[in-house]
Formats: sequence, C-alpha cells, structure tokens
Amino acid sequence: MKRMLQRHKPKAHILENMTRTVFKETKSDAVIVEMKPDVHSRSTKQNALYWKWLGVLTETGNTQGALHQYLAQEYLSPVAEDIQGQTVLVIKSTTTLSVKEFAEYLEHVQQFADSLGCILPKPEDLYLESLMREHV
Repeated sequence: MKRMLQRHKPKAHILENMTRTVFKETKSDAVIVEMKPDVHSRSTKQNALYWKWLGVLTETGNTQGALHQYLAQEYLSPVAEDIQGQTVLVIKSTTTLSVKEFAEYLEHVQQFADSLGCILPKPEDLYLESLMREHV
C-alpha cells in the first residue's frame, strides 16, 4: 500500500488508517513502512493510461506482460554492462522513468498502436496530462 503525503497537509489520520487496514488484511505481526521523497517518477495517471492501453493492445493476441516487455525493449535505450566478461543489455524499467520520459514513451506506444491500426482510448482525465499536453 502506497500513499503520497504532503508536507503542509494533515497526516496522522492517514497513517493510522493505513496501519489498521494493513493489519486487518494480513495475518502478519509486523509490516515494513518506508518513506521516501517524491522524485517525480511517472505519474499515477500515466500508469493508469499505459495499462489501459496495454489492455486494448491485447487484441493483438499478446498478453499485457509480453507487450510491456516488447515495448520497453523497442523504445527504451538499453545500457550495456559487463558481467564476468560478458556483455549484458539492461533495459531501463518504466517505473524509473521521469514524468517527461514516460510521456515520450507513451507517445511511442501510441505510434506503435497506430502502426497496427489499433485505436487507443484517450480518456480526457488521463490522456492530456499523461502526455504533458495542455487542454485545447
């Protein structure tokens, strides 16, 4: 369970409710709580739009997981690393992309869908903000 907290907004009730929920939903006697600064990685709206689009692209007969791997390989530049004298290509995870980088990635996904003749939904609440475009 993740939750974004903001410096100037009340937090105590949020943490208390989250704690109760987690202990109610699990039999564990201990949980790990991690807090870290928001580094503006891909947004929740971008993530929602991306997985909605992958769901539509499953019409190609591929799974969301396979499509996710393919698109990452296709549009994210791999980095070569040497391990024990062998070169391994490491593909950047989409979860580490900045909001701007993920917007560019989404544009590639849209172009990929266009090349297949697949029309992706563009829900107003997700699309414009996800691709960092202003409302027209």
